[in-house]
Amino acid sequence: MTQGQDVFLHLDKFCHAHTVIYIVESSSKPKEQDKESSIRQLERDPLVLAQEASFSYDSGSKAIKALAGLNWEARRGFITSVIGPSGCGKSTLLRAICGILRPDEGSLHVDLPTPPSVRDLTVTFQTPALLPWLSVEANVLLPFKLAKIPVRPEDVSALDHLFKTTDLEQFREAYPYQLSGGMAMRAAVVRAFLPRPKMVLMDEPFAALDEVTRERMCGLLEQLWMESRNTVVFVTHNLTEAVLLSDRISVFSPRPGRIVAEVEVPFPRPRSLALIQTEEFQSIVSKIRQAIRGESANEC
Repeated sequence: MTQGQDVFLHLDKFCHAHTVIYIVESSSKPKEQDKESSIRQLERDPLVLAQEASFSYDSGSKAIKALAGLNWEARRGFITSVIGPSGCGKSTLLRAICGILRPDEGSLHVDLPTPPSVRDLTVTFQTPALLPWLSVEANVLLPFKLAKIPVRPEDVSALDHLFKTTDLEQFREAYPYQLSGGMAMRAAVVRAFLPRPKMVLMDEPFAALDEVTRERMCGLLEQLWMESRNTVVFVTHNLTEAVLLSDRISVFSPRPGRIVAEVEVPFPRPRSLALIQTEEFQSIVSKIRQAIRGESANEC
């Protein structure tokens, strides 16, 4: 077992022994005069690309097709939200990106090393997944320990910064039972961003939080992302949350999931909660809602 797989097996509820196609493309350093053009090209170059990809999983006596003919991408340095009805394959997509599922048909290309380390890819879930016998700081550093990756001086500095940013500095030595739900999720987010990974996968991380805490977490996530500019794939059922956080939103149909709408979010960053009340924001929310309802009605 590789070190990267070992980390996922200890920390992630999704993990089993499967692989995904990872394609690593090398390119020469751009000339100085072409630097800006290269940055624009990098933003268009997807870190994840699914082409006519279909995924199934076993459910007792039969196979369930979760995703069918999926054409989708996660752009580098962007927050892409995935939204749709329950059971439409959102979490299946995250499992596939992690390397846990292989496509039955088509292809899924992930431009990361094989297997990815915690400096390449991290995951957060609906629950914080903190080990109760470890302190907050030990939980945050656990991926490094499991992967036997040394903690560098810059990691220590980043940890101090993240604890201050998330108001957890006073709780580094506390245990999970001593934290509120919002504090525990902040610790999970710190754990995901500390290695400065190329990609962060987030599976409804704020679903169990109250509205006020959820809004605060959205602002915190945006702040951390603006500092790191990694690629984030954010699964949610909350339309407002998706529009507030995302650069782009992929709307999935009911199972088997496929893309029914791609919505670009034009608002500059950082975004304030006042944005939610604007006509343009609500128009985007309405567009997404109509896409979801339209597909759900077609299934009836």
